[in-house]
Amino acid sequence: MEKTIIQQFNELKEKHPTAILLFRCGDFYVTYEDDAQICANVLGITLTKRTSDGTRTAGFPYHALDTYLPKLVRYVNQPESIMKRIAICDQLEDPQTQKLVKRGSNELTKQGGLTMKLFHDVGINEPCRDIKVNGRKIMANVWGGQTEVTLTTWSEIRRLGFKKRERAFGNLNDGTPALYFQAWDEQNNNHWFLTTEKLEELED
Repeated sequence: MEKTIIQQFNELKEKHPTAILLFRCGDFYVTYEDDAQICANVLGITLTKRTSDGTRTAGFPYHALDTYLPKLVRYVNQPESIMKRIAICDQLEDPQTQKLVKRGSNELTKQGGLTMKLFHDVGINEPCRDIKVNGRKIMANVWGGQTEVTLTTWSEIRRLGFKKRERAFGNLNDGTPALYFQAWDEQNNNHWFLTTEKLEELED
């Protein structure tokens, strides 16, 4: 019997109950059941039910990830949130050749044929009044799209109030490993700061 995407979701959700799972389905990221309810409430998107089995679902276009992901990050960082992580599950196979494709991303946590990228504690919850740091502006891949970021040092990033744990792992466009830190200003604009220093070399 062919495994369905809902079975794939349920198996992974059982192993990672505190992660919001974003499944890449064609041109959309889709969530299911309780994750869908949370995303509908937090993001203000429509909650629907599948006609085949009544499963709750909510989604958004893949190119809007940079808009919606910071809102989910802030949600999971709230002390009262039962969800603590976000997992982006991307397609690894051509959906035209497979009924159920494998999904995955960089920074992998492997569970059977499905791989995930987990994000948690990657931003400062409160707006930063002063987000000016010494560094240079570059373009880097952030949440699947090219975004202008500030490449700087850990001492500059630390001055904004960041801790070591408030980071995500990534790479510069030339493949150099980097640590990503995200902050918001008072106009709710998000800003990214990167350093190529190694995590173990950073002071708390």
